[in-house]
Amino acid sequence: MQVSDENGRLDFVTVFPGCYPGRWPHLHLENFASLADATNGKNSVLTTQLALPADVCADVYGNAKGYEGSRNPFSHVSIAGDVSFGDNTPAQMKVMTPKFRGDPESGYVATATVGIPV
Repeated sequence: MQVSDENGRLDFVTVFPGCYPGRWPHLHLENFASLADATNGKNSVLTTQLALPADVCADVYGNAKGYEGSRNPFSHVSIAGDVSFGDNTPAQMKVMTPKFRGDPESGYVATATVGIPV
């Protein structure tokens, strides 16, 4: 849990998620209007998922130690067949997919802009 700065921005560190059968690799996020709401887990303003880029997933699952178990599931999933992402347009997927730079050895930095309804 983190509180954004005065511009609504924040940074966080996480592990790259593994891939499991039936779902495209993704990150969950939930936004709250206040720290109190977030702490209580009540009154979420937005709950969503971000899709991970195919090329980055292929690189991680194909080359990074510890992700061997994700290779087979990843080879059998697609954005089009995903329960959450499958009905989105290419334009929607563009904004739902963070931009990554880096590599599996030194790590990645990803950026995403998430619009919050006001």
